[in-house]
Amino acid sequence: MGAGLNMVLAISTNEPLEKLHPGVIRPGRCLASLHFPALTAVEAGEWLGAPVAEPTTLAELYALRQATPVTETPAAPSPATGQYL
Repeated sequence: MGAGLNMVLAISTNEPLEKLHPGVIRPGRCLASLHFPALTAVEAGEWLGAPVAEPTTLAELYALRQATPVTETPAAPSPATGQYL
């Protein structure tokens, strides 16, 4: 299906790459992998508009802004699920 399409799809995730299905990140499928490090405490404080004590990710800053805690990522599904690739 995708061989005839001239399309690039971008996805983002907070999951470590090694937790993703190998078919998603294999050469030829994944053109680039970009990593965005946490903002420094100064940068995070400027973004949030309030002092921040340590480097913070953008997801954590949004959670702070909305006053909702960042929860741990749920466990990966069993190998029997998600076999769509």
